[in-house]
Amino acid sequence: MYKISKTPYKLILYAFNIAFKKYGFKGNSLTSLIFLVCAQPFAVFLYYFKTKPDTITYLRFFFGLIIIYYELNGDIQMAIFFFIFFKIFDYVDGSLARLYGKKTFYGKFIDSVCDLFIEVFFLVFLGFYFFDLLNDYNLLKLYISAAIFWIFGQFIYDKYGSLVRWSNLENNKKTFPNIRDNKFLRLMLILEDSYFFSIFLILYNCQLFGLSASYILIFSCFFFGLLNITLHLISASKNLREKKK
Repeated sequence: MYKISKTPYKLILYAFNIAFKKYGFKGNSLTSLIFLVCAQPFAVFLYYFKTKPDTITYLRFFFGLIIIYYELNGDIQMAIFFFIFFKIFDYVDGSLARLYGKKTFYGKFIDSVCDLFIEVFFLVFLGFYFFDLLNDYNLLKLYISAAIFWIFGQFIYDKYGSLVRWSNLENNKKTFPNIRDNKFLRLMLILEDSYFFSIFLILYNCQLFGLSASYILIFSCFFFGLLNITLHLISASKNLREKKK
């Protein structure tokens, strides 16, 4: 654990150092790196007040409820504004845990639950917002389908990693639990950036860019989900053939 007696400047440098050791430039999307940079001052500030990482994850649930509230009331700009804070604080709790040197499996679990729960509601209610705005039922169906594909893509990523670690433990194997380090990595990162780029466009000018940004978002979700599902099914067929004890 880094000493609080160090100056804030040195502590921020230390926070950035350990963050970018975990999240390199090669294996992460541009949006993820931007959120990571924005998260470090928050992490250091909360560290000075001895805030626990799990508390930040619970705070993200609160942000999620605010997002849903504003979406239900038709204020999509405020909903997206809090969604961006929600994503930034996704990196704050992890950075805070690394400052403490106390990352836990429980923290990882509730963090994943929070992401799945809030993001699916965000996408679905975004679809209802544009349905009310444009009276386009097909667009609503696309939004709901995209939410399912996006969330299932995230779910299968975590599920595969858990099963590979379990298989490694039971069968003394050393299979790498993350398949993102493959030739499709850059495509997956581009899709992730496209997803957030469309959200930023809606925030900037919903009336002007809302419909085109919606189709970019929907395409990104569909393709990201399909690619994740396909790659993990292929990898599972190769790496998870051992019998379960």
